[in-house]
Amino acid sequence: MVKRVILFNKPLIKNRLDKAEEADNGPRIGIASMAAYLLKNKIEVDIIDTEDAGSARKRLKEYNPDLVGIPAYTPEVYDSAYTAQIIKETLPKSIVVVGGAHPSAMRKETLEEFGIFDIAVAGEGEQVLLDIASAKPLEAIEGIAYRDKDGSIKSNGPRTKLLDLHDIPFPDWNLYDMDRYRVPEDQGEGIFSSRNKKNRIAIQIEFARGCPFDCIFCFRISGKSIRYRPPSAVAEEIKKNVERYGHIKVYFIEGTFGIDRNMTLQLCDAIMEKGLNRKIIWEASSRVDVVNKEMLVRMKEAGCRNIGFGIESGDPDILRKVGKNTTPQKIIDAINLCNQVGIQVGTTFILGHPYETRASIIKTIKFAKRLPVATTNFAIMVPFPGTEVRRMAVDNVGGLRIRSNDWRYYGKQIGYAMELEQIPHKELLSLQNRAYFEFYFRPGRIKYFLKHLTWGRIAFACKRLFRIG
Repeated sequence: MVKRVILFNKPLIKNRLDKAEEADNGPRIGIASMAAYLLKNKIEVDIIDTEDAGSARKRLKEYNPDLVGIPAYTPEVYDSAYTAQIIKETLPKSIVVVGGAHPSAMRKETLEEFGIFDIAVAGEGEQVLLDIASAKPLEAIEGIAYRDKDGSIKSNGPRTKLLDLHDIPFPDWNLYDMDRYRVPEDQGEGIFSSRNKKNRIAIQIEFARGCPFDCIFCFRISGKSIRYRPPSAVAEEIKKNVERYGHIKVYFIEGTFGIDRNMTLQLCDAIMEKGLNRKIIWEASSRVDVVNKEMLVRMKEAGCRNIGFGIESGDPDILRKVGKNTTPQKIIDAINLCNQVGIQVGTTFILGHPYETRASIIKTIKFAKRLPVATTNFAIMVPFPGTEVRRMAVDNVGGLRIRSNDWRYYGKQIGYAMELEQIPHKELLSLQNRAYFEFYFRPGRIKYFLKHLTWGRIAFACKRLFRIG
């Protein structure tokens, strides 16, 4: 039986190449959820939430854990390996477990590439981590790869039964210094933003896991079957956070909020029944073919301030080929509905889809400029492990080809990992620059651009423009 566990909120950063990408720098709900589940099962646990290696070493020595867990998205897996090296140098006998999207897609390959990890976890981590901490024989734990006593790597099959979301306690935010995570209500974070505006602590809330849609560029860590928590339990969790932190900003983190409209309406009602709509503001991400007016009106009444839509392309043919199965008209109609009820819209696009051409990208840029939205993001297609796009790129389908298997290049804003035969990487970056310039440098958009301008983004832009570094 493991006596103590430490979880890193995020890996220590050694060399992140995509500095322009929006990093997940807040407290991660997956880590807080695993901590709460371990504590519920009488396992002592703490969280390290720092970017400083010296501070991490000091905390490791003080706490002296038997087991350490590190998350790893694909672009940060090298940082996760660097963090594991720090752990092993500090506590040579500790067991280092890596989890998250990257090892979920390729758990055995992750151990083969990075000899510093002891165990790689695929999928949801609560039960798996408890099994490991409870000293269950590794060969009997589904959903992991591990190093055997002889040094060989063994990979077990996937988990045959997912955890009932009713059994997971509320994420334990007490293990964080949550005052670090206050955000302005208008989200202005740039170098010209006022710091005198009312700030709220940002809290992630999970209503559901899973996604039933078939977008070829997504990896579904929780699978396609969608599982919901009871709306009353979610509202109670929000209430507890309000009691602890006061007025908060809530982020519903499931990829597609509102798939089950009835459950969504029940959640909104539960929030309002507790009077929480007067104490919180919240936002969610959804799809244009999921929302309708009744749902949006109820969301607004319940405190929803913002909604994000993954639009991906303005070309109907591309939307069909990548499995999005929406249309430009559906997109326009959904955004107009949001504006009518008073919910601000943010959108995301991807440039460099399979079969993409320069003409289809120009069509996307023009379409983005037509949309009455507050914000937008233009990512470049990344062939993430476990996605259909990666399989296509490996097989050179749709004009795609892999440029690099160095995971540090798998950021959505640098787009270095893959390119199209018909659109070289340099031209794709130029089109991305054009998209941002034409969208934001227009009347009504410049103010927002300046408000979100940071020194890191300035430095990254200079490096790209002048090809430095």
